[in-house]
Amino acid sequence: MEHGTKAAKIFVNLIKQTLPKDGKPGKNRSLVLAKTPKQPVLLVSPKKSVNALAELKVMSKSLGAFTPIAAGQVVFEKGEVRLKLFKPATEPVVRTAFLDYFKRYKVNPPSMKVKLVQPEEWEGVEFEETPHDEADEGEGEEDQDETEAASGEDDDEDEADEDEGEDEDESEDEKGGSSDRAGALAARIETATEQLKKIAALLAAYPEIRPALVKATTSLSDARKQLGAKAFDEVEKLLHGAQTAMADAAHLIKGGPGPTENHEAETDEDEEEEAPSHLKVPSKPLLPIWVQAKEQADAEIGKLQEKLRAVGDEDLTQIAEYGLYGATTGQAAKLMAALRDADSSKSPDALKKLYVAANSYADYMDGAGSDLFDLIEQNEFHAVRLRSILGPALAAITKELAG
Repeated sequence: MEHGTKAAKIFVNLIKQTLPKDGKPGKNRSLVLAKTPKQPVLLVSPKKSVNALAELKVMSKSLGAFTPIAAGQVVFEKGEVRLKLFKPATEPVVRTAFLDYFKRYKVNPPSMKVKLVQPEEWEGVEFEETPHDEADEGEGEEDQDETEAASGEDDDEDEADEDEGEDEDESEDEKGGSSDRAGALAARIETATEQLKKIAALLAAYPEIRPALVKATTSLSDARKQLGAKAFDEVEKLLHGAQTAMADAAHLIKGGPGPTENHEAETDEDEEEEAPSHLKVPSKPLLPIWVQAKEQADAEIGKLQEKLRAVGDEDLTQIAEYGLYGATTGQAAKLMAALRDADSSKSPDALKKLYVAANSYADYMDGAGSDLFDLIEQNEFHAVRLRSILGPALAAITKELAG
């Protein structure tokens, strides 16, 4: 498939297939977005997001440098497109790229409303791919063609594009299936990238894994460059090097002095002593206080990511993708859960857990996570005063509880 009017129509149909019907959920679809020097690109697919992202990268190779913007599970509901993310993203950036893609090909998007569901706001689990689900794309393509039959011109252009794509595919086949191998290697790189993100999120707690992370990041960065040069054997070697480095990091985490169950138990005891014996039932929901601060922090970090990407150094882009959001996602997930529980039940136990979670996050900013917070707050590209944004929100929450 190539980017164009036909692809955009197919994507609209695939998104609409996610619409719940008769109380039952719609079909599972991934939506992945990226930017290139020439245009934003997207793909809607019945495949898992990691596989869809690899496919989008191959599909967009003629457009230049490829930078992912967002990846998640899409649901079309109540007249809006909801993207349930697997890693945080900035809503205005995603919405603009999404709408610009359809505008470019003069295709009406399924909705002008685009809502992001951040990772901590849902279970964040990939769906299982359904065998032979790819056939739905063909059905959607026929439906879209029928609706445009009166004009005919767009379809003729699409057929010409498709013929050109087929000629290119035949050329690749003559070269011994290099396109298939490139796609497979791209998928492996993206899978390794997802693994690296999970390990990188533990950097603040396990600083000893930094050398292994740097090695893995460098290997994956070089693998992408070699893939572009079609040096497939070299890509295999670099992938092996990245996997080895990640295995070393995992070994350090398992054998290192990081957080343990016993340590958590001790921390709980300390937290029990810190929590006041009588907490006040808040006069208003507390979740909005944190959400507002979190959205502001995410937006500022998004600006820092843009600055790093603009530098043009792929290693810096990797740092932006892997390291920065670790300061505001892991701890936030626990706090978000406590906020929801406290707002809904208002039980003494829920209020106590929220008080503890808010104080723990504040301690994290100046303790275990201080290095990462310092890095984000003190850099030459775009200083983000995370503590100034998140600190007052945490203080407001604990003040409401303590009275």
